[in-house]
Amino acid sequence: MSIATVTSRVKKAFDVETVTKKFYDQFKTEHTAFLKFLTGLPDGQPRDWYASVMLNRLMFLYFIQKKRFLNDDPDYLRTKLEALRSAGQNFYRDFLVILFFDGLACEESERDAATNRLLGKIPYLNGGLFLPHALEDQYGEQIAIADEAFKRLFNFFDGYTWHLDDRPLRQGNEINPDVLGYIFEKYINQKQMGAYYTKEDITGYICRSTILPFLLDKVGVDVRAILTDVEPYIYDAVATEAYLPTETEREYAARRARYAQIQADFAAGKIASVDDLVTYNLDIQTLVEDWLRGLSDPVLLRRFYFECLLKLTVLDPTAGSGAFLFAAINSLEPLYELALDKMRQMVGDQPHPPTPSPSGEGERLRVRSENVVKYLDFVDELQRVSAHPNRRYFVLKSIIVNNLYGVDIMDEATEICKLRLFLKMVAQVDSPAQIEPLPDIDFNIRAGNTLVGFATRGEIEGRLFATEALKRKVEDAIDGHPLRP
Repeated sequence: MSIATVTSRVKKAFDVETVTKKFYDQFKTEHTAFLKFLTGLPDGQPRDWYASVMLNRLMFLYFIQKKRFLNDDPDYLRTKLEALRSAGQNFYRDFLVILFFDGLACEESERDAATNRLLGKIPYLNGGLFLPHALEDQYGEQIAIADEAFKRLFNFFDGYTWHLDDRPLRQGNEINPDVLGYIFEKYINQKQMGAYYTKEDITGYICRSTILPFLLDKVGVDVRAILTDVEPYIYDAVATEAYLPTETEREYAARRARYAQIQADFAAGKIASVDDLVTYNLDIQTLVEDWLRGLSDPVLLRRFYFECLLKLTVLDPTAGSGAFLFAAINSLEPLYELALDKMRQMVGDQPHPPTPSPSGEGERLRVRSENVVKYLDFVDELQRVSAHPNRRYFVLKSIIVNNLYGVDIMDEATEICKLRLFLKMVAQVDSPAQIEPLPDIDFNIRAGNTLVGFATRGEIEGRLFATEALKRKVEDAIDGHPLRP
């Protein structure tokens, strides 16, 4: 890692910290104020929880309305609030409930004419965010929220510029989806629930040092064959001859000795396994990416992509708002991209079977046709990519649906986590027409206590197979394949 990179990250962290604290201090005040206008729910946790659900939904909509995804209006929510107030209607009951459950949660063809007139042109988002919440199922008809709650909340939100992409925060009033994670994990219930924010450098290091070695082991790569030179994979912060910021003379000498030791051990053949890459703190991310760039064996590519990458599962048992899961995305995304690049190279320019041409290109078409047959699984995967708005959307959706799992004891944490993952996907599209229904990740990200439950496989089987009838049901559910040791 270069000194410039370290300096840039420190500055970015400082900027995010500043805007986050400012936003959260106001957010906490507005959350409390919102509760005063909310009725129809028992006092205490249910009201607090439902206020958080509403604010999460509205923050999601603030992000996407700024991209003109809601009726081509960057101020869609305020426009509708003012229109409903002028008509003497209640914004929550006569608009938001319809927007959530009859609009965003339904395809346009399923909405009636009155709903379409009320809502205008809005996308179908699916996802659990806009399905009725458990509290709405239980207290739906009783819940009421005064218009003043939304007027005050929108005044607060409008004091910030909402960016859906990952641009650096240049001003003190800019908000991006990452801020939601900072807010939740750094400031909410720290003492009561132990919800502490883990910084990006730590989450990144842990994810790289676990996910990437697992993939290398799974695919069966010989480290000695791919690590022909150790120098490119020693971090700049270790290799540089200059003093690091705040580094003492003793620390400098120890670091330079460490650098020399890594070189000497590599020359002696001591860096020969996946575990050694972690022990010597080498840049495993760059090593794996370089290996993929040079990969020419389609069999090995198939094994890596279809059997390892797509089937990898990353579970954070205390997920919070998703800090570790987003670090996992950062490690996995370039691997997906490089693997798909390799498929494209092996298949040729077009991922579709070519058609005969009388223009003298018979031989070239024959070779391409043979490639299509030879790499049919690659062709199928590239066709799946082309069915999405763009490749990055496909990659992020694949990672979120196939690879990421999280559990947290706080329901609010899982809601924020899902919200951030949805925003990550929506950020990749440029027009409402490109928005796909969001995948249902309620199974991937769940609220629960990972410290209780079954401790052994035997306990699970004992509960599942408590009776013969139950055993048959379980086996039917898994296609007739009983659990095996």
